[in-house]
Amino acid sequence: MTNSCTFKARFTKNETRFYLVIWVVSVLYALYRFALVSSKFFEEYEDNYNDFKAGWWLTNIKQDKADFEFETIKLFFKKKLPVDLFYLLVYEVFLIWFKNDKVLKWLSFIFTLTYLQYSMGTSIVLLAIFQPIVFYLFARNMSLTWLINIVCLGLISLCKTQTAAATLFQRLNDFEISLSILLLCWMNLKCTAFALERNNKYNQLVLNYVEYCFYLPTLFTGPFITYEDFIKRKSEKLTVRLIQLTFNLGRCCFWWIFTEFCLHFVYVNATSFQLELIKQFDYLTLCGYGYAMGQFFHLKYVIMYGLSTSLSSFQMIQVPTLPRCIGRVHLYSDMWKYFDPGLYVFLKKFMLIPLLKLGISKFPANLLCFTFVYIWHGLEYYIMIWASLNFLGIFLEEVAKKLYLRTNFKNVVINENQLRRIKCALAAPLLAMSALSNFYFFAGKEVGDLFVQKSISEPFFNQFLLLLILYCCCQVSEEIRDINARKM
Repeated sequence: MTNSCTFKARFTKNETRFYLVIWVVSVLYALYRFALVSSKFFEEYEDNYNDFKAGWWLTNIKQDKADFEFETIKLFFKKKLPVDLFYLLVYEVFLIWFKNDKVLKWLSFIFTLTYLQYSMGTSIVLLAIFQPIVFYLFARNMSLTWLINIVCLGLISLCKTQTAAATLFQRLNDFEISLSILLLCWMNLKCTAFALERNNKYNQLVLNYVEYCFYLPTLFTGPFITYEDFIKRKSEKLTVRLIQLTFNLGRCCFWWIFTEFCLHFVYVNATSFQLELIKQFDYLTLCGYGYAMGQFFHLKYVIMYGLSTSLSSFQMIQVPTLPRCIGRVHLYSDMWKYFDPGLYVFLKKFMLIPLLKLGISKFPANLLCFTFVYIWHGLEYYIMIWASLNFLGIFLEEVAKKLYLRTNFKNVVINENQLRRIKCALAAPLLAMSALSNFYFFAGKEVGDLFVQKSISEPFFNQFLLLLILYCCCQVSEEIRDINARKM
């Protein structure tokens, strides 16, 4: 018996190692192919749209800077991180001197408004306080709260139009306008969450509300933190918190430098604007390009969420985990659960569960959740495609689970290893669809359409080979599924 069990364990471990090797080698080779092809193209590229800048002094090659969001994030943190650190210093001094909760709340609120006024002007201050006032005065029940939420999101979408932007953001450049829109979107989630929590179990003071809404470290970049987690603060020695803050900021800076370094060699963002180049990619190069987009997107949010949650954790606020690497997530449901845990908690706690309690079945409840995701991210056609495909993926997962539970299929399965192989084989096509949906989100409709067209037109052997590689990814993902991403 012992020998049999040992053989089984050894077989499972060796099998997993085989899947890992196939997956890693395939990814690295595809990335190499993409980097090689794209670098050759951009050697003689006339940079009329300012997609590149001079590389670091250690290299003689240029650096990709075509991703507007990443450039905005970098510029933002270079300017705001010193302000955040000064805020933490002032807060700690006031904490020692006054030891009064109300004084600290007033300090947090006034500091944020002063920063907004100084950096962006009166119009942004007025826009920032508009939603908290409206929600606090009128969001007296669930129906009114969601009605106000949708109206505010509609107004935020209106702010993105050229005419409204020219009126509201007269003094601001493109980077600051983008940050202002982000502020309004995150404020929308916090106001909605507070209103719903207040209706359910809280009778909170106005001061608590404004501290939560105007908390500086997460004001522009998120992630979303529920009010319940926001107030769960444990006491810890200052020295311990300083060491942890230094370590967390160091990790974020490492990934920042690593991402910047990779952009000297992998021109993933500039490629997204070269449709003719993408059309010339063979299938393997195209897959390398798609994987590079996913990893860049992941690193971008690790940096953004990591910096803001490092500061929040220093003040002992319960923060969500960082985005889980896209290279080890194979299910739609897991991607939503682990890539942005804060947004997932918002959707589950304030939308899905209340809808289910009202007697609405899971299908329309999920549909309403993804409709909100579409509206909150922006009323763009490519975002609608992305949200629709994600909803379809979640629906197919739910159908598969129900079919498995309602049949005698599990009685046919010999052991857990066999069951896992079957699950991964079924998950591989869904993983392919998940990747295609994300390409729409990463690079827009035209690039997403190119991926779909090339995937459909490829010979059967290439499609089958890709599914085998994705099957290996599913196996690796399943093996390390219970390992959580880091929490700052």
